[in-house]
Amino acid sequence: MPSADGWELVLAENIAYLVDDQRRWQALAELRRRVGLAPEQILAAPEPVLADIVAGARPAERVQRLRQCAELAIAGAPWRAYPGIGAPGADRIDLFTAARAVLALDANGLRVLTRLGYAAPARSYAASYRQAQAAASAQLPASVPALQRASQLLRRHGQTICMRKNPACPRCPVAGHCPSAGHPPPLYLASRHADHKARAPCRPRRRPRSKPSARRARP
Repeated sequence: MPSADGWELVLAENIAYLVDDQRRWQALAELRRRVGLAPEQILAAPEPVLADIVAGARPAERVQRLRQCAELAIAGAPWRAYPGIGAPGADRIDLFTAARAVLALDANGLRVLTRLGYAAPARSYAASYRQAQAAASAQLPASVPALQRASQLLRRHGQTICMRKNPACPRCPVAGHCPSAGHPPPLYLASRHADHKARAPCRPRRRPRSKPSARRARP
């Protein structure tokens, strides 16, 4: 179970990139031990120390994100204003701090629900998120513990079985009820611009007409 502290969830989201959950929370524990989690402590920490703590790809960007988070915390910004959070991240914070009973989905959980038929491939992540969240929530108890468990199970299933590439459908326990088993559909539709370009016929380019050169009159 992730932290029940909203500030820690924000830091955990921003302290690492392209790492598993264990490495992410290890990095947060290291930040707590060596620097502290208070916004003022993060802003006062030397750059090399923070660079040594952050995990995964793009360490310089992770350091800047931590400092940005600290500045936003001091300013009293809402959760959605923090880098890497947005509406899904705010749902996750509300759920695991027990502020609101809402089904929070990360990319893994959303992928699982989309392949199970709870959402059709849409033109945006936000549209797929809202559709899957509404459809699945209608079949779940509207309590914080039940939705926390559902969120974690969907996330874990997407990480270990229903991966983005090469999903392990033969060992999926719900494959018999999954309309996408063995042939997962695309998660997102192409953009309208891309569709238009794909349908538009290729027209040969016209060569520009050369202007006749002016001849000098002979005397």
